[in-house]
This record gives sequence, structure tokens and C-alpha cells, in this order.
Amino acid sequence: MEQALATIPLTKLAIAFIPVALVLILLACWSLPQKRTLHALVRMLVQLLLVGYVLSYIFASDNAWVIGSLLLVMVLFSSWIALNNIESPRKSLFNSAFLAIFISSLVVLVVITQGVLNLEPWHQAKTLVPLAGMVFANGMNSVSLCGERFLPNLIAVKVL
Repeated sequence: MEQALATIPLTKLAIAFIPVALVLILLACWSLPQKRTLHALVRMLVQLLLVGYVLSYIFASDNAWVIGSLLLVMVLFSSWIALNNIESPRKSLFNSAFLAIFISSLVVLVVITQGVLNLEPWHQAKTLVPLAGMVFANGMNSVSLCGERFLPNLIAVKVL
């Protein structure tokens, strides 16, 4: 049941730029600076192209070490990003955020990939990487909300 990735013709892909064109037109009509928007657009395109090439390599890979390394990097970045809105020093909370996201995500991914989907092999990148991204995003959200809600209360209790 192996399906090849669909190739999208450039003409169809250009349809995705209709909202971008509308934003650029609105910026021009409102006489707002368009340089930053164009810079952001170019940066977005370059990032998407690079991510696309990296993901095509990873999806073609059947190496558990490559996929495991990618998942570890994803957890590391998720842990760091989750602490962005927290005013306390990030370095002191990073280990806790990493462990919270890593352990909870590992449990969820094992249950989903082995209990529900029965992935063979367990490191099937086309399924595991998108699922892991969604699970890590939820873990990031949870850590961020906990840090924003509970950390000020802990600091207030220590002051009293």
C-alpha cells in the first residue's frame, strides 16, 4: 500500500499565491511599506524549499537512526520554543520542558504508532514525522501554558 508522493504542477502551485497577491495589493493601496513583506515572502519560500528537500530525503530514508535523530532535534526545538513567552531564565527551565515534552510525546507516539496504526517498521517516516510534529506541537502548547500560568504564582508564593 505504498503510495508515491503527488507532484504538484507549478501552475497549480501558483494558486496558493493568490492570498499573497491580495495582501501585496492591499499594502500598495494603503501605501504601506512592501519591502518587509516581500523579504518575508522570499524567506518563506526559501525555508519551504529547504524543508521540502530535507523531508524528501528523510521520507526516502529507511534508517531508524536518521528518523530518531530528527525526532530528537524536533523535541529540542519544541522545548526551546515552548519557553519563549516565559519571563524566567529559559536555561533553568529547559531540562524540565524537554523531559515533559519528550516523555509525554514518547508515550503518545508509541500508543498511536504501535497500538492504533501498527506501523511496520516503527520508524516509517511518512507517518511518524507528521504525527510527531502534531504531538510535539501539543506538548509545546501545554508547557508554554503551564509556564505562563504557574510560574508567576510560584514566584508570588516565594516572595510571601
